[in-house]
Amino acid sequence: VSWNYFRLIGDYLHFGGMAFGLLVILASRSSEGFSLKTQLLYQLVFVTRYLDLFTEEQVMYLVVFKISFNLITVAMIIVMLQYRDPRDAAADSCSLCTMILGVGIFADLTTLGSSLQSQLWSFSEFLEPLALVPQYLMCYKTKQLRLAVVMYIFAVGGYRVLYIGNWVLKRYCWHSSYTDYSSWFSGLMESVFFFDFLLSFARQRNADSLLGQFVVRVDEEVGKVSEAVEMRTFGKRLDFGSSNAASDPEVQKLLGVKSPSCSPNGAEKLLLPR
Repeated sequence: VSWNYFRLIGDYLHFGGMAFGLLVILASRSSEGFSLKTQLLYQLVFVTRYLDLFTEEQVMYLVVFKISFNLITVAMIIVMLQYRDPRDAAADSCSLCTMILGVGIFADLTTLGSSLQSQLWSFSEFLEPLALVPQYLMCYKTKQLRLAVVMYIFAVGGYRVLYIGNWVLKRYCWHSSYTDYSSWFSGLMESVFFFDFLLSFARQRNADSLLGQFVVRVDEEVGKVSEAVEMRTFGKRLDFGSSNAASDPEVQKLLGVKSPSCSPNGAEKLLLPR
């Protein structure tokens, strides 16, 4: 039951999506549409989750996948830094510090008394549902979605849906002897974001749903706070991508889009390619 088809297909879909994204950037020599901050969050997820590679004996299947996930993500970060476009840096506006700090506090409060490794594992579980949020925000803000980016999201976000099937099957077979509440919570949360994006994509409208509008609005408000902190601390805005800079008029001009606040629903309605 532990090695069921839901889990196996999910693992290979996840691996395939990551490898596909890396190959697309290398082949095109462009990271257009891909979020660097999503890759940074995934790297943090993998590093904190797979510490058991050094403490526990595992089957070769798990070892290969865990090492591969880390190596591919490192490679993604390197090539994205090499081929990154200034417009992508401007659109990649999500505040990582706010996200990581919030998740860290939540993970610490829910794992009081646990070992450091257990706390870091829980941290990675709670952070993973948010790892694709910077990527979703970039998609909501762009005029044209790159097909390769959509395929990447479908694989990397869709694998978690298959994992829900894996958990349901285990619970059905093992009953109350099997519980994994943190994984269930994070998997459900990640699937909600994923299906919300797919729904917006299918409707060919950005941030069309209430959740999408909420994410964009939170991103804007956090950006304002980040700007205030940066100006008070450093006396200037940090470089593109360091905080939410996409609400600035200069950045909006660079991106070639109108401010999301111009939309009646708080988010600009941009057609996505079929």
